[in-house]
Amino acid sequence: MEWDREMACMRAKGRKEGLAEGAQQKAVEAATNLLRMKVLTPEQIAQAQGLPLDEVLALKEQLAAQPAQSATGR
Repeated sequence: MEWDREMACMRAKGRKEGLAEGAQQKAVEAATNLLRMKVLTPEQIAQAQGLPLDEVLALKEQLAAQPAQSATGR
């Protein structure tokens, strides 16, 4: 019985961590898309996505370092 409770607790913790990782990944993807659109400032993007400004600025540098893609995304 104790083992069952422990396993349920571990599964719940794993789900919680997975959801947090997924939310973080989604925020980074959204920030990357917003940076590509060049409509908002990095500060606005950081605030809107709940990300640290230094992370958004690092994403911006990564995008600048990538070769330009064609309009079709290829």
